Amino acid sequence: MTQRIRIAFALAGARTVPEYVAAFDKAFFGREPWTTPFVMRYADASGIHRDLLRPLFVLAWSKYLFVFSARLEAQQQGSQSQTTVLREHRYYALWLHAINNADRLAW
Repeated sequence: MTQRIRIAFALAGARTVPEYVAAFDKAFFGREPWTTPFVMRYADASGIHRDLLRPLFVLAWSKYLFVFSARLEAQQQGSQSQTTVLREHRYYALWLHAINNADRLAW
């Protein structure tokens, strides 16, 4: 998934959080996202039942957010609070988008 999301960001020329979210949405959500064949192939090869794909997708983004949060806590930098930095980061926006739009995942 990480490779596909980097490709989505590059294709969209994403540089801001809203641009990252738009690229993320185009790649994974809606009627025919371009990542669907890759997700299905991975699920089939891994033996993942398709009913589990949505919750696993949201869980994966929860993990990305947790790892980023742990890294941020270890750094403890600047005057901004950890919560503020976290909520301004693209991982937070992507995680929130995944939660709020899980019903729009094509799988």
